[in-house]
Amino acid sequence: MTEPAPPAVLQRLLAEEWRRRNWPLSAGLLQSLVDAVAAQDPVQPEIAAGAVPRGWLLQQSTDRATVARAIERALTGYHPAAPEVPPATVTFDQRDQRVYTINAGRDISGNVITGDGAHIVQLDGTSTRDDILEAVRDLVRGALATTLAVDEATRLSELVASRADITVTDVAEITAEVVRSEAPPAGRVRELLDKVAAGAMGGALATGLTAGATAAANLF
Repeated sequence: MTEPAPPAVLQRLLAEEWRRRNWPLSAGLLQSLVDAVAAQDPVQPEIAAGAVPRGWLLQQSTDRATVARAIERALTGYHPAAPEVPPATVTFDQRDQRVYTINAGRDISGNVITGDGAHIVQLDGTSTRDDILEAVRDLVRGALATTLAVDEATRLSELVASRADITVTDVAEITAEVVRSEAPPAGRVRELLDKVAAGAMGGALATGLTAGATAAANLF
């Protein structure tokens, strides 16, 4: 079992190993090593050692295999942490005051807070099932009122896909309920279906949106 190491930790581990071997280490070389290591998971020391210039090897009377062993020793028990992805912020339905920040890749501290007149819901892997399904509901309402926020819907689809407690049926039922209650023109429902089909989202969200909207509007 290894521990995730962000770039700052990688810098410290590599710098400590270089000092242990009495090797000179410039800021530029350290950054090159960190970049080479962070690009791999699992780390392949022999490849990461390629970041060290041949001239440096000659000056230290060493070789790339020795550098690779140094990298391997420095990172024992660690692996590069996944890069952080900024959360998406969106209001799916402009008629209400719920603003969502969505991140499927990492936890966001806190869950629901109240801002200046807005209900700010922070969604991540620790969010409740109800909060995520409420976001699906707002997504459908907003899509029927204006248009589908495709990029944000894609982020939400990643979050839905990460949850074993949210199924295609759940999404389909919510979608059908919203379509029936909003009673939009058939053209607006068709636009929603077209955007779902053309977008990058997939999994339970895309399948559920399609199934629920189609069934509720009796399009086919």
